Amino acid sequence: MEKTIALLLAISALTLAGCSPTSDAAKADSQKSAIESVFAQRAKLKAEDEQIGLLSDQHVGGLMAIDVQNCPADFRSAWFDFLITAQSLHTRVKLVAMIAAGEGKPVTDFPSLIKFGVTDPTLGRYMLAALSKEDEAWDKVERTAMNYDVMPEH
Repeated sequence: MEKTIALLLAISALTLAGCSPTSDAAKADSQKSAIESVFAQRAKLKAEDEQIGLLSDQHVGGLMAIDVQNCPADFRSAWFDFLITAQSLHTRVKLVAMIAAGEGKPVTDFPSLIKFGVTDPTLGRYMLAALSKEDEAWDKVERTAMNYDVMPEH
């Protein structure tokens, strides 16, 4: 009887301290939901990007506006790394577009950017390096999300 009372007291103390399986499950569900919300917001933004054009600042601004406050710290860190690489890529795209415009070859979409980029090996490497870094950063976001049972979008 004494062991039963002690066990009940211990369980009660753990529950009050926030260590119950129920609170752990609720926290996991909340984290998963927050990450899924980030992915949903990004997917919506990607759909809108097709209409706003390659050089618009709205894409990076939209990414930065996505709320990751309720996401786990490791996911937020991966997301912030992704934002930095997305900003860097955007800056490089705008610079290459300015160079193209200066040469009388306007760049208005991704295919024209690639076409112009391959005419100069230095510009091509410059763009590919930024694209590669953004891809790596996004892969890290997806891997981190998988730790919370959120599968990558493909």
